[in-house]
Amino acid sequence: MKRFIYLLALVVPFLALTSCESDDKFPDVDITVNFDGPTRVGNTLYVVQGEPLTISSITMVDHTPKGAVIGSATYFWDYYNLGGTIQRPYGFTIDTTGVALGNHWLQISVTIYAVDYAPCIGYLEYKVVVVPSADDIPSDSDSEINPSLGVDITDYTSNPNE
Repeated sequence: MKRFIYLLALVVPFLALTSCESDDKFPDVDITVNFDGPTRVGNTLYVVQGEPLTISSITMVDHTPKGAVIGSATYFWDYYNLGGTIQRPYGFTIDTTGVALGNHWLQISVTIYAVDYAPCIGYLEYKVVVVPSADDIPSDSDSEINPSLGVDITDYTSNPNE
């Protein structure tokens, strides 16, 4: 009897650590970040020093069967936490007055909650170049003022043949 109780005491913690299959998968969603202020040239955002770089909204297209939502968005500039929001449309403004000219990184961390999936975090990163005047923004046929940049959140851990 003691052996049975001892065995039961060992097995119960292992049963508590099991998870459902869907806990290991990411929800299928598309995230789009809508900007006001910067100009996109190629894969780089350009903003004039002293003018605001505004994220007007973050939107999500949900491809999951039961629904998904954005929980919050947190904003980082050169890996420094600027703040965040839990309120739609998840907008944020970065004042570039006094920001050093040159290359910077804008990071956005978005929490995503979907029915029957484990919570996940979408991490978006954009190269931003702060220039002294609008004349310093390169002209290119592949440029866009106030761009909308999207990303598809996919499950990189799963086998594409499944």
